This record gives sequence, C-alpha cells and structure tokens, in this order.
Amino acid sequence: MAVLDADVKKEPMSGGTDESKDARRASAFRGAFGSDAWSSDDDESESESEDERGRLVDSGLARGGGIADGVVVAREVDDDMARAGWRNAVRIMCRFAERHALLLAELSAVILLIVLVLQQVRKGSVGAWSFPDLSVDVTSSAVRSVDLDEHIRVLSSDKFEGRAVGTNGEVLASRYIASELLSYGFQPLIEQSQTKHTTGPPWAMDHQTETQEMADAFVQPVPLRVTHTLSSSLIELGAIDPDGGEYSIPLVYAEQFSLTTDMDLRDSENRLLMANEQIVFGGFCIQSQAHAWDDFKGVNLTDRVVLCLVNQPRAPGNDHFGGPDAPLTYFGRWTYKLEEMRRRHAKAVLLVHTDELAGYGWNVIKSGALTGNLKLTESMPRLLRAHGWISSDSIDSFAGHGTTHRLLVEANAADFQAHVLKDFYLASLRLDVEQQAVKGRNVLGILPGRSRPEETVVLSAHLDHLGKRERTANDGDDVDESSLIYHGALDNASGVAKMLSVARAVGELSKRGKCCARSFVVFSPTAEEAGLLGSDYFVHSRSAAQIRHMVSNVNFDGMNIWGRTRDAVGLGAEKSELGKWFEHAAAKERLVTSPDIAPLQGLYFRSDQLPFARAGVPAIKLTHGLDYPDVADVAEYVQNTVDAYERERYHQVTDDYNYIASQPDPYSGALQEVRVALRLIYGLLDSSIAPKWHSSSEFQRAES
Repeated sequence: MAVLDADVKKEPMSGGTDESKDARRASAFRGAFGSDAWSSDDDESESESEDERGRLVDSGLARGGGIADGVVVAREVDDDMARAGWRNAVRIMCRFAERHALLLAELSAVILLIVLVLQQVRKGSVGAWSFPDLSVDVTSSAVRSVDLDEHIRVLSSDKFEGRAVGTNGEVLASRYIASELLSYGFQPLIEQSQTKHTTGPPWAMDHQTETQEMADAFVQPVPLRVTHTLSSSLIELGAIDPDGGEYSIPLVYAEQFSLTTDMDLRDSENRLLMANEQIVFGGFCIQSQAHAWDDFKGVNLTDRVVLCLVNQPRAPGNDHFGGPDAPLTYFGRWTYKLEEMRRRHAKAVLLVHTDELAGYGWNVIKSGALTGNLKLTESMPRLLRAHGWISSDSIDSFAGHGTTHRLLVEANAADFQAHVLKDFYLASLRLDVEQQAVKGRNVLGILPGRSRPEETVVLSAHLDHLGKRERTANDGDDVDESSLIYHGALDNASGVAKMLSVARAVGELSKRGKCCARSFVVFSPTAEEAGLLGSDYFVHSRSAAQIRHMVSNVNFDGMNIWGRTRDAVGLGAEKSELGKWFEHAAAKERLVTSPDIAPLQGLYFRSDQLPFARAGVPAIKLTHGLDYPDVADVAEYVQNTVDAYERERYHQVTDDYNYIASQPDPYSGALQEVRVALRLIYGLLDSSIAPKWHSSSEFQRAES
C-alpha cells in the first residue's frame, strides 16, 4: 500500500482537521475490511490498534451495524478506492466478503427471493401482478366520438332494417363490421377461409364482389330455424265453476300471451294443437343442490304442461338463494326454466310474467311475439312442443284477483312441491306458425399475437336486433316503413361501435409494434336477442377449438349516452380475478368501480359473456355507473332519464339514432367506457398472467 501511504502523507495538514479526517476514514476502512487490507506486503507493521478501530467505528459495521451503516461507509470507500487502484480494490472487496459473509448471505437470500417471486408472478401463481400501462396520448387519439357516432348511425339506419337474423340487414351489418376489422389489420378467424387476403380497406378494391368475399371470410355461418307465430294462434284457459259447469276464456296473442315451439312443424301443416290438458304448477321450476332447493321432489313431468314462475325464491326468512335482496342467479333466468323442462321431458311450458319478476315490462314480451323466434338446429335433443309467456293479469282476470300472488307465496315455501292446479286448466292451444331455415352470421376477426399467439383475449358485442315487425290492423295509413323497424341503436349498435373503437386502437398499437403478446379476437355474434345463440354456437364450435387457450372475454351490450360518470361497472367482476384488472383500468381513468346497479335482474346472465363463462372462460361485461357529477339531482335524473330508456324504448321501434343524438352529451360517458375497456384489453393482451375464477364462483368448476 506504498502508493496509498504516500498519498495520505501528502495531504495538507491544517489544524489537524484533514489529517484527522483521513485517519478516521482509514480507521473506519480498516474496521470494515480488516487491517491487513491496508498494509502492503513490505509494510505489515503499519496498523491501527484494535481499541482505536473500535472507537472510530463504534456505530458502524465493525460492531454489527445494519445496511444503512454500510452505505455511509461505502460512500467514503468510493473516494479512496479510486486512488487505491484495481489491485487494492480487489483485496478490499475480498476482505469485506470475508469479514461480512453473513451480511452478504442475507442480501443474496433477499435478492434470490425477489427473483423467485417475480418468476411466480410471471407464471400467474401470485396475487400481485404488474399491469401494462397505456399512454394517454394513445387513448385520446385512437378513441374518438366521431367514430362512435358514425358506427351507430350506419348500423341503426333504415337500410339495415333492424338487423334481424337471416335477413339482408344482418348481411349488411356483418359485412360492415368485417370491413372495419379488415381495415384495422385483422384477419379472418374462420377455418374454412384458407385464401390470403390483401390488406387495406375493402372500399379501395375494384370490384364489389371481391369486397363482399373479403368481408364474408370473417363470417361464421350459424344454422338456425326461425319461427314466426301467427296472430291466429290461441290459448284458451278453462275452469270448473262451483256448480260443476265448465267455462273458458280465450287469450289474445301478443297482448296476453306469447308462444313458439322447438319443433319443426313444416311437415305438420305449420300447426300444433292441444286440448284439455291439466296444468302442473312447478313453482320456480328449480332444482339446485348448491341451494338445497327442489321444486319437483320426485314429481314426473313427462308430457305435462307446466306453469313456471321466473326469478327465484325471495320470501323473508327463505335464505336458500340469499334472501329478498340477493342477486339473481342463473336458476332465476327464464332460459334455465326452459332448459330444466326439456331435461324433464315436459310437453309445454308457460312462464308467468310480472314486471317485478321478469325485470322488464310486457312490452318487451310483445315485441318478441311480433318478431321471429330462433332455435339452433343442431343443439336440442329434447324438444318442447310449445313454450311462451302468459301475463299475470290474464291469470288474475280469469282465476280471480290475487291468484298470481297466492301462487308466488306458495312457491316461496321451502316445502313446496309441484302439483296439478285446481284453479284452471288448458282448455285448448293452437299454434300457427311460419318456419324457415336461416343462416345467422357471427363475425370473427383475429390479430395474431407476437410471442404467445395461442393465448387469446376475446372482445364481443352482438350485431343482431329484432328486425322489422309486420303491419297490423291497428296501423294507420300514416305509419311509414321506418316506424315498423326495431332500429336497435342503443341495443346494440352502440355496443358494436365501442367494440370497433377498441379494435381500431389495438390495431394501431400493433402496427406500431407496441402490441400484443397474445392474440386478439374481435367477435360480433348473431342471435343474442333469441337467447345468446350465436355466442353459444361459437363457444362449442370448431372455430373456438382453433383457439387453444381463451384467456378471457370482455363483452359490450349498450352504451352510456347520458353523460360522464364518476364510476364504472363490471358485471361479473366479483366472480374472477378480472375484477382486479378492471379496477386498475378504471382507476387509470380516475373512475371508481361500483357493483351491479340492478342485481335483482341478473344482467350478467342476459348477454354474450355467459356462454364463455359457462365454458370456463373468465368473462366480464363492461358498463357504466350511475354517479353523474354534472346533474343537480342524481336520483331524479336516473329515474326520469336513464331508467326511462328501459321502460319506454328497450326493444321498441323508438330505440333509434335520433334518440341517441338528442341527448345533451351522448358521448362523454361512452368514451369513458371505451377507454377503460381499451386499458383492460391492452393489459390482458400484453400480460403473461391468465385471470382465474374465484373459488366461490359458480363457473369455477367449468374452468377446471
């Protein structure tokens, strides 16, 4: 250490200050690294005494100080090591390692633990995770109100005639969506499309036929049968009066009941007849081991006509389904009732409608009755000869006021058992129909992932609506063709508009090399209004089998056209780890997350996320909250403006573009929804973590 010794001896000495400083520093170094490190091979005699070293580093590493003490010493080490040269630096570090082996071992263990945790997070086995961020400039430039407005205006125009399944309107809608996806850089997913397609917008092509072929390559045909029930159809209820005489009353189609069939009646003169059938009251028609509930208790329903209440037991004190205010389960949905009756080989089913139990008014049932009913032609081994709805008012007017309420009270009892009704029976039923086979059109585009293309995130929004109703005798000469069209602007041209906006933004990111590790599938299913048939068909099709691992599904259905909010809602967020992803995405837009705004209606079971969930894919439906900061009285605004859509326009011809355009601020809230979705989708596409169902979810078993 001759060089270092010389440097120390040449330091100026002013009042002993610098010398004392160097001495303290050298003594501290010796205390930290050992006195041998500070003596040269020629001069081993120069060293500090143990007492002096102990005094100088009394609060330092020599007496077992912590990492902070070591950092203070290390700052002075840096200055002198520069003068000591590499040879001395190596000797210093060796002595440090020798003297503080325990400290280094502890630091190594901490570093190793951090590495292991990061590896587990990358594999998705740790609750903590890193969410890829999306810069604000990307979201603001890629998500534009003008795009939303244009998509809605086109898809809900008269030209598209309500986008009914199997019609020219659906063909136009599917080609419009496919053309947009093609222009964003997406490719067809459908396996039968083997030809390569030129990138670029189809309207830039020379021939319309080539444009249509390119768009049609994105289409998955869905085999369906449409049944139009004619107004001549009839249900007649009968009863026996106290004197033993029989009497009956006919009900008016669409006004008091609706009716359709699972059967193909084209070989039976398009007519189905029943007469003098007992009616079995099945209560809520539920059997669930998980809820310890059985409405049947061994009663055989084969070839019986069954009356079912929709919804689920909710009487105070009946906690099998969580009580009066518990969220609706799938067992409460009308679709479950029909599935259960098919499993039990029932002949026919009538669902009792009340606004409270169904979650919507009779006007929604009437709209469905006046348009076609759809069935997948490949899906039902057991068929109901007839099924439909009957209004509670019709039952009460025939069997006596309060009959429906009495049935409801009876069905809520834990000891309820299905039984034959004594109040009335089915005197006659006549179902007159027109049927034809149609091909629905699912639209599917894919943006292949860069590093994990076999993993897929699916964004969906259904393209179909109710189409166009037939003229009736009540329509005057002043009723024009546009007034007969169910335009479906909010339901669901708006959802498709949001889906296309996200697809465009992700496509731009991909072109700039900023996305994505996973593949991105954009899916616009058909026949949602008929019971999620298009999405159900896709999930169980060979096209879905092409995708080895669907990581998650994010679904749109509707849009916030009533102004910006402070909150966002993810239906099903509580069922899987997607909820945490959603919270993070919303927070990036300075929004809090709120629970389901209408838990009694079972909204999670009423749109296209459900088939994915039932197939084991974590799924969420993104929608808006009700905390509107720009109105004085939020409660009044929600009741009189927001909820008015559900009461007056849902599934009505008045759900049109003009309604959306008439809102004071139709797109600020919508843009919030799109930006949250874009952040969520981007995070899922660039993450290596796969969200999982919570163990408490009813869909967790399907995942495993």
